[in-house]
Amino acid sequence: MLDLHKNQRHDDLQPASKNTVGVLHRAWWVLAATPLAFIAAVLVGNGLLSVQGYDPDSDESIPLGHALLAGIPATLLLIAPAMVAIILGRRAIDRGEPRGKVPVVIGAFVVLYAVATAALGLMF
Repeated sequence: MLDLHKNQRHDDLQPASKNTVGVLHRAWWVLAATPLAFIAAVLVGNGLLSVQGYDPDSDESIPLGHALLAGIPATLLLIAPAMVAIILGRRAIDRGEPRGKVPVVIGAFVVLYAVATAALGLMF
């Protein structure tokens, strides 16, 4: 008898490949760099405000244009690791590793929180 199913691959029964697990590990390592990105974002944001002649620790009002010139690069620096974690997590999911959903969800939360906090900081 000829077995037609002998050479078929069953993705749900196969363990994830080494490359897929590597992508997932990279997603976690990049996500773990978020606290370092936060420190860098604070330093860059405060440095850009100082270059523009404002003291970041004072209570004086900073014009919107100057706040955006410092806030946008700082926010992008803060969300960069989370965005990379989302991309790598999605790549792991696409390659059959369902555990990639966790870094995607955490990365999305970090991005949404950082953007919301930056936007609210400009409003109030």
